[in-house]
Amino acid sequence: MSVEELTLAELDEDGLTRDTDTDSFVAANAGGNEYVNDGRTIFEIRNEGATEITTTFTAQKTTIKVEGFGQGIPVPNKTLVTDGTGSNIVEAAIILPTAGYNDGDGRVQVTYSAVTSLKVRALRLAKVG
Repeated sequence: MSVEELTLAELDEDGLTRDTDTDSFVAANAGGNEYVNDGRTIFEIRNEGATEITTTFTAQKTTIKVEGFGQGIPVPNKTLVTDGTGSNIVEAAIILPTAGYNDGDGRVQVTYSAVTSLKVRALRLAKVG
């Protein structure tokens, strides 16, 4: 199975409406997803089923250097677990730093323990004001 890229939805001062014809959630891809991350990108997960699902964000570096620190800071894979309840939708969201999680193409790689009843989306925060 191949990785599928997510199209970014833009979150601006007009907001974003869920569960409409313009809903930007899509079914999670069994081979994983990837999305462009500019440091203002939110990844959101919606588990609509009765099964617990773990979402893993693959670290692209084991350590990163941060100005002012003399040593490398460890970068682990990040995971989010959504407990399926069967009666309620369970959601989670995360913003990841570009330095540790972006691959060479500026994308974050995401995999799932299961994809049944799992929907995902990536939202870019618009520059407003």
